[in-house]
Amino acid sequence: MIMRNMAVWFEIPVKDMERARNFYGNVLGYDLPVQKVGEFAMAFFPMAGHANSGTLIQGEGYRVNVGIGIIGRRADRHRRAR
Repeated sequence: MIMRNMAVWFEIPVKDMERARNFYGNVLGYDLPVQKVGEFAMAFFPMAGHANSGTLIQGEGYRVNVGIGIIGRRADRHRRAR
């Protein structure tokens, strides 16, 4: 099976939501309205069909780092080793 769109969800922690919305909105050409989800402020990137998507997120427990972290899952990870 060929997997497409391996990275299906991402979260970008932000300190300043308006600054982040303006930056990503201008760079990518998207309107990123903010929604309150529980105790978090989230600005969702648009998603069409089965495309990848994610959010800018601000709230306790989310720490802004320098650089990026990538968490991946291999499609063949659950196959038995031979």
